[in-house]
Amino acid sequence: MFTPKVCRVLLIGLVAANVGAQEEGPTVTIPDGEILGAVNYTANENLTFYSFRGIPYAKPPTGNLRFAAPVENDAWNGTFNATYERDICTQLAGTIALTNNVVLGSEDCLHVNVYTTNITGNLPVMVWIHGGTFQAGSNSIGEFPPDYFLEKGVIMAAINYRLGVFGFLSTSDSSASGNWGLKDQVLALKWVKNNIQYFGGDPDNITIFGESAGAASISYLVQSNQTQGLFKAAIMQSGSSLCHWTLSLSPEEKASRVGLRLGIITFSSETLINRLRAVDYRSLKLAENNVTVESYLVDDLLAGLPWGPVYEPDIEGAFFTTNNRSWLEYSEGNFQRVPMIMGFNSNEAGAVTDYIAYVLPVLAEYSVDVQRFTPIDMTSNFFRRITVGATIRTHYFGVLPLSSQGSNLSYFISLDQFVRPIREQATQASKYVDVFYYRFSYKGLLGDSDNGTIGVGHAEELNYLFNLNNTVSAQDKVVRDQMVTLWTNFAKTNNPTPDPESDSVLGTTVWEVNNATTNASSSILYLDIGNSLTMNSNPVQEDWEFYQDLYATNGDDDYSTY
Repeated sequence: MFTPKVCRVLLIGLVAANVGAQEEGPTVTIPDGEILGAVNYTANENLTFYSFRGIPYAKPPTGNLRFAAPVENDAWNGTFNATYERDICTQLAGTIALTNNVVLGSEDCLHVNVYTTNITGNLPVMVWIHGGTFQAGSNSIGEFPPDYFLEKGVIMAAINYRLGVFGFLSTSDSSASGNWGLKDQVLALKWVKNNIQYFGGDPDNITIFGESAGAASISYLVQSNQTQGLFKAAIMQSGSSLCHWTLSLSPEEKASRVGLRLGIITFSSETLINRLRAVDYRSLKLAENNVTVESYLVDDLLAGLPWGPVYEPDIEGAFFTTNNRSWLEYSEGNFQRVPMIMGFNSNEAGAVTDYIAYVLPVLAEYSVDVQRFTPIDMTSNFFRRITVGATIRTHYFGVLPLSSQGSNLSYFISLDQFVRPIREQATQASKYVDVFYYRFSYKGLLGDSDNGTIGVGHAEELNYLFNLNNTVSAQDKVVRDQMVTLWTNFAKTNNPTPDPESDSVLGTTVWEVNNATTNASSSILYLDIGNSLTMNSNPVQEDWEFYQDLYATNGDDDYSTY
């Protein structure tokens, strides 16, 4: 029997097959040379659009460019054929694999896809950054069909960036400082800024948007001094740089463990990197997977992904070097001051109950070592960590075994890993910019509505933004149209409900903003995207206040995530 996830994989394959052989489209000329596109048609309205796929924005990051900042690609002679997909970035067939070690893609993957309905226009631009735990995903049209966005009058671009060990390995020194995937994103955004006009896009009206690791990436991009002027607005779905999982801890240890898996024994980080650069990419990926599985089974599950953004040494080209809260400098608002949409799904960790049987030993360790419940960098004081951890464990689970409390566990992980840190960034950022905050709670056929869990799980909202599933109800279509309209309105005007009196899709809904006028540390406005569009305030307020008190009483001054 096919699970919703398997069905989605099959559907992506069918979509990709449908766009594989198309009639040739127009040719555009950018400074690098001519590009040939293909003709496509949108699902709903049969609107003609042009796809330009696999356009390189950087040289292949191989050889000495592996574990190095991306380098802008060279111009080409003749016409670049952009009518088909190129390789995705190296990844496994699954995010992690215990038995199936199928390596997909290649290192020659730093490409951008552009979809447009008018190559001579001046349309708003939306740039998609995919999620996938910083280890999987791609920009392919099969994975993220752009149909609904194009029908709303915007151009969409989607980028690839290096993943896993290729995108985020770090030795915490100048040999391999890390954050290669984030640096890829910066170069890709520079490419869009410099070239989108040739595809009918407005380079002065670019909105970046993404989900999960893509949203966390955008959070980092918003906070980076390397992205000034590259975008006008940002949308972050189910992710923030303040989420624990978005900051990889002890990266030099994981780099050493990858080396050991490949027979590289050395105390020199320079030697380690030089030898890792000579390893076949498939072998390197499988070594990464072994370390990943080991990390999930042995390390702290709530303390960060094994591969992801890292602190870098203070050297030229570093993406960030200090803890997030210092780097964000919320007291001064030292980040890209652009309007934001931020939010979460109503039960992000709903699927966790499916995996309890696989992590029973880890859950047993949490029951014994209660300090693991304490947010990873709330405090370094061991005794306070035990006190806080015991308080959290009792508050959410009482004294019963965690393995028997699937619903409580999914609620706690949703709160701890998503809701609380996302709200913190929304609260802090709204001191300086407009922040539109949301909760997606609509449970329909386009999501995993038959998964037996309460609420909407992680990534389910993607089915309401991209043309991934044709099995819909009338209400599904309404919610889908509403969500795409809110997102594209924001891209066009920086306001998701600019004219509620005349919008038949949204009715009279006004998405109320959080900004310097409304900001209060204990209160936040949000739009609930459910069976109806409803403005509310203060989601999970009791939990928010519970953790606020814990941080105020026990937190160090320099914690980085929240």
